[in-house]
Amino acid sequence: MFCLTRQERIVILCIGILILAGSLVKLMNQAPQETPLFETTKKILINVNTASLDELDKLPGVGAAIACRIIEYRKNSGPFLNLADLKNVKGIGKKKIQAMKDTVTFK
Repeated sequence: MFCLTRQERIVILCIGILILAGSLVKLMNQAPQETPLFETTKKILINVNTASLDELDKLPGVGAAIACRIIEYRKNSGPFLNLADLKNVKGIGKKKIQAMKDTVTFK
């Protein structure tokens, strides 16, 4: 059994309290932040008729290959008028149209 002096026990107790306090601070910093009552982020729409490859690549379900096809299609066939026109691009079907519908514009 270890025999500790009173001073040593106090030092060990203080170290334990500091470790516990540090852990609590870390947990408090990791806690989720309160959600604002009103959403302040503005929804950004991507115009498929003017968007660059990088912008199109940000659309849900669209990677670099489909973004290239969108650009190629609009160069050859003219601007897209609506979501249905996007179905003419190889690799875009009902599921991708559904995923993109709230993030694209044509004007």
